[in-house]
Amino acid sequence: MISQLRELDMHLLLVFQSLSQTGSVTHTAEKMRLSQGAISHSLKKLRELFGDPLFVRSPSGLVPTTKAEQMAAQVDEIVGLSQSLLTGLAGFDPPSAERTITIAMSDVGAVATLPTLLRRMAQEAPHCRVMVEQIRQHRLAELVEAVEIDLLITGLQPRMGGLRQQKLYRHSYAVLASRENTLPASIELDQYCRQKHVSASTARTGSIVDDWLKRRGWQRQVVLTTPHVLTLPYLLDENPELVATVPSFLVDKLVAEGRYRRIDVGKDFLAMDIFQYWPDKFHHDTFSCWLREVVRSCFLHHSELHM
Repeated sequence: MISQLRELDMHLLLVFQSLSQTGSVTHTAEKMRLSQGAISHSLKKLRELFGDPLFVRSPSGLVPTTKAEQMAAQVDEIVGLSQSLLTGLAGFDPPSAERTITIAMSDVGAVATLPTLLRRMAQEAPHCRVMVEQIRQHRLAELVEAVEIDLLITGLQPRMGGLRQQKLYRHSYAVLASRENTLPASIELDQYCRQKHVSASTARTGSIVDDWLKRRGWQRQVVLTTPHVLTLPYLLDENPELVATVPSFLVDKLVAEGRYRRIDVGKDFLAMDIFQYWPDKFHHDTFSCWLREVVRSCFLHHSELHM
């Protein structure tokens, strides 16, 4: 078996693939820029290695035998994998790349990132797909180590080492309320804490907002917690006495629809820096470098977010 593998090189597989596609020694020679004699010699070696004629003559050209038909898909796969390997060594080529890009981020991160990112992807890497992975702290290390995510976008500090980071933007927080809510347009922290809140958090206890309040000696009344921030507006529609605290850019988008109000809290209310994280071992990887730059550039001219 080892001696046979030594005899089977990529050139022979390419000849086999071309003969399967063209059914012609002449066309294969033209395609591979070789002489017909060289192709015939390679076909002879293939027949000896596999113990089968592989291609037989017919009025319409060379026709694959049953064995050749069985081999064709495997040969295509081997050639494809070899091409992928060489492409990876040569560097990531966005226009021709076909891959799924997996980014872990929250619902809010998706709203801030994806619209601009998808426009950039359509222009630069039209054959790539984007998959969003929900951020779950207990699985982040597992996902990163298994190379199941290409990038992590969050304001939370990952509980793991071996990551590099880059600040993307800073967003402030504001209160989202139903248009029927009677609170004034600006309130102080004590009045804020007296309201009934609906909260978006994937944590079982507390949230970014609650942690920020606790560090300052305050506590609010949360009547419902959901992991899905985009459910909050619908809860406020049916319960106008409730309020929700979300990033200001999202509040402004919803207020523009005409059904909601923005309420600001004091002058030094919660704000958060958002970073992109990636494994240190991919810091110089051409694909990772390209993806990080594309994501970073999405926020350079984002008027609702601040660098």
